[in-house]
Amino acid sequence: MGNNSMIFIAEVKRSVGQILHIERTVLAVEQTKVLMPPLFNKYVAWGFADHSLRIGNYESDKAVFVSESVIQNNGEILACVCPSPKLIVTAGTSSVVTVWEYESR
Repeated sequence: MGNNSMIFIAEVKRSVGQILHIERTVLAVEQTKVLMPPLFNKYVAWGFADHSLRIGNYESDKAVFVSESVIQNNGEILACVCPSPKLIVTAGTSSVVTVWEYESR
């Protein structure tokens, strides 16, 4: 058997939901977050008590955008994907899949 070594990459606050290997970096976020392309320096987060959808900065973990009107369309969000920098797709307890267009400022 070869040598086994472990390297500390990241620590997240709850169970890990997404791991990405980008160039020479490994990024990890919680189950209620998904990283946004193309730089993966922002994430979309859900699962808050106020049912908001938030976009945050990966490095600082601070929200840069909060939408509190999500509950009206989706019920509670259970799944999310970001296929592009401007599109966020969510689905939840209402069984409706919603496509959001995000324009950063």
